Amino acid sequence: MMEKGTTKECIELLTANRTCSPHGVVICDRDGYLASVEIRPEGIVEVPDDHPDWRIHTNNYRGKEFLKYE
Repeated sequence: MMEKGTTKECIELLTANRTCSPHGVVICDRDGYLASVEIRPEGIVEVPDDHPDWRIHTNNYRGKEFLKYE
């Protein structure tokens, strides 16, 4: 991801490449796009937020697609 230029490119990379364990990342780029992404072997979820300047990152799933794993 460090070689990508935008948050969108990082999300595309995560979508295209599966992982073997769950984790989460917060990604931002120089244009100010900020994303909190939950990652599982089944896929990724960009967690929506109601403010463009901050994201809440927790140790439990916030994306509705992954709540069943809690």
